[in-house]
Amino acid sequence: FWLKGFVCSGNAAGSPLGTFQAAMMIEAAPRPRSRSPKGPGADGEVKKAMPWENASGGKLPFDEVPDDIRAAVMDLAPAIRERLKRLYNEGTLRPVDLDFKSLMDLKGLAEPLQSKVMDHMFADRVFLSNARSKSGFLVAVCARARRGELDPRGFGAVDPWKQALAALAVPKMKTLSFEPEDEWLEENQDPIEVRVNMTKLMHFGVPMEEACVTLDPTENIAKLKERLKEQGVNVKATMYNVRHVHNANPEKTAIGFLRRERTAAYYNMMNGERLELVPKIRGGRRFSKRGMAG
Repeated sequence: FWLKGFVCSGNAAGSPLGTFQAAMMIEAAPRPRSRSPKGPGADGEVKKAMPWENASGGKLPFDEVPDDIRAAVMDLAPAIRERLKRLYNEGTLRPVDLDFKSLMDLKGLAEPLQSKVMDHMFADRVFLSNARSKSGFLVAVCARARRGELDPRGFGAVDPWKQALAALAVPKMKTLSFEPEDEWLEENQDPIEVRVNMTKLMHFGVPMEEACVTLDPTENIAKLKERLKEQGVNVKATMYNVRHVHNANPEKTAIGFLRRERTAAYYNMMNGERLELVPKIRGGRRFSKRGMAG
């Protein structure tokens, strides 16, 4: 305010004071506050080129990539491979930035998800170029793609309820607990008599539907098959399995298929147990041409 009053009360324009007045009335240019170097024609902003803006001719950076990394890149889909090579050649990725594990994570995705990963890397390549670990950046983006976070519609997302619903749909198998074989033999040393149903083997030429077999508790299921062969079961022992279908003890349930090397005492078998012979069917037999023709 005092300077303005001093200028207004000055002498004519030809005097020194008038010259000072004219100079003070000229509007000065605003002083920039940034101390960073300015580029030509910049309005106070830093002109720092990004890596992909400095791409130059000559030898391409992708040619300097290690052999194992180059082989992993060349193993990708053609479209994904070319976009990844572009990130190398424009300077966003250096030859040693990506490791083999991160490229295998990218390859493990479906091709549409791989395209979304590359779209995200190009859209956020400012963050990619400044990331401390480019491999970690790629692994994190692949994980987000699996969860469907790169697509607003959740494309490729894993249903969080799928495992829980599958566990509810499939009933849990009942665990069977047997008394130790040695303790069982101390109290049950007498031979036992079991009844074997052979209805499912009759079309193989077995002459009877049921047989009664006496078995010592220390004898195994292979010995049971030998006793059945002596009674006329002319089917090879390797062509059928023995299944336990009824337990003489009402407090216990059926055991299921019995292993040929296990003894009757191992399964805590008693008098009156019921077994069943089930033929072994080769995988794919129900879809064979003979089966369909018949």
